[in-house]
Amino acid sequence: MNAASSSTAMTERVHESNNGLLVVSSSRYLGRYSAEAFPRFLALQMQTQLLPKLQPFAWNLNERPKPSPGVKGAIRSLITLDAAQHQIRSFFLLDFPASACLNLDVLLARCESHWQGHNQGLTFEAVVSGLIGLTAVLGHTLSSRQETFIVEHAEKILNDPAVLGEATIEVLVALVLRYLYLRATATPQATWLVICTTMHMAESFGLHKQYSPGADRDQYSMSGWNDDTRSLLFWLISAGNRLSSHELGRTPVVLQGVTRVFPFSASDTSTIATFCRVAHLLPLVTNPENSDDEHMHFSESLGKITSIRIDQPFLKLITADVCFILYRRIRVSANQHITKQEVQQVVAVGREAVHAARQLVQERKPWWNILSTLFQFCCTLISMDSTDSLADLNSVISTINLVRGYYPGEDSAEAVATLNTLIGALRQKKQSEIDCLNWGGIWEGPMNAKPDIPIPAERMSPEPILDDFQFTFEDLDWMSSDLLMGQ
Repeated sequence: MNAASSSTAMTERVHESNNGLLVVSSSRYLGRYSAEAFPRFLALQMQTQLLPKLQPFAWNLNERPKPSPGVKGAIRSLITLDAAQHQIRSFFLLDFPASACLNLDVLLARCESHWQGHNQGLTFEAVVSGLIGLTAVLGHTLSSRQETFIVEHAEKILNDPAVLGEATIEVLVALVLRYLYLRATATPQATWLVICTTMHMAESFGLHKQYSPGADRDQYSMSGWNDDTRSLLFWLISAGNRLSSHELGRTPVVLQGVTRVFPFSASDTSTIATFCRVAHLLPLVTNPENSDDEHMHFSESLGKITSIRIDQPFLKLITADVCFILYRRIRVSANQHITKQEVQQVVAVGREAVHAARQLVQERKPWWNILSTLFQFCCTLISMDSTDSLADLNSVISTINLVRGYYPGEDSAEAVATLNTLIGALRQKKQSEIDCLNWGGIWEGPMNAKPDIPIPAERMSPEPILDDFQFTFEDLDWMSSDLLMGQ
């Protein structure tokens, strides 16, 4: 590489911040102390006009040729233009949070151009394939074989080293769609790994940085993604990362020096605003050291959640997931008393999730967390172990059985079996408590019988033991097996 190709006389546009640099042409973000940025730093220190490019220098020995994309454009052979556009329109009708980061008209126009032979690129195919696959999962079904081929095509593109080496914002969007598809079809581990990777890729594009108005307008017009869209995309990815990380009890990706402003006003009730606002109630710290602070955060978050008006059924499920995560953190990690008001707030959010699950089933919308949210609600109710909480078990289990009727499977059967085990254990625990309260054998014989051994006066309690003692079984309605088992 000669000097002319490795240096630029102030022609490479770079936006600098305190912690990093954003390269306009490639939309790449680098830390100021990175190996790629340090030669440029030295040149600036020496006040030379010939600045080294921001690129890796001798990253490896480069003994092998640079890889070219191993994936070929194939989406046109997997689905017709009409079918693809129908799936994309269906996705936008779902009003899913990710749709706010996309432009329906632009997507449809680019699809038409692509299917007519005007190649829009592999990354565009990854986005379209992701949209089609995700829409299929959410009820607008393709054949299983066709869905598999389309989703695998997107996966091959996103795993191609040549594509990743020259990644664009379109790759990031495709990764978000990939994450959502995996959330609906794969394991928590696979889902979490993809969203963590997506979070790091967002950092590589500098999406976590807020630049001065107009400073990056040229860059965004070149890439086709304006600053507002990039802001929505960043906070959507961040919300997904927090949610998936906390579902596994793992650490969310924590980016240093985030200056990107949260774009949603308090009055914004859009699905993406609600999703991001609720998910970001989950803290970045997974193992809080200060239990008082943790409980305060729990209480404040419950207040915020109950004050948010949520109409979308799937958002009610996600809100309940967040609420149950916060509850589990307190229940497991902190030796704190959960107040009756807090219990009532958690139960109220759970009840909304039950109604939402019923609505989604009736509308034949197989949202991925219909069963998992209800399962966690049951676990939460059992954990609370109060009359009010246990009274809701019947409704929740009935709804679980309703969902299973439409979407049977081994996982749902195992979840129900686990609930049966937990409820059986709770019933056994309660029965043991009743046995302890069974005083019948103690007072056999005449009440005026005199004890063989007199009790010394100094050991006699001045307080009456039984005269004022009253016990009622009205709080023991958990003894109804119909209530617990949903029969």
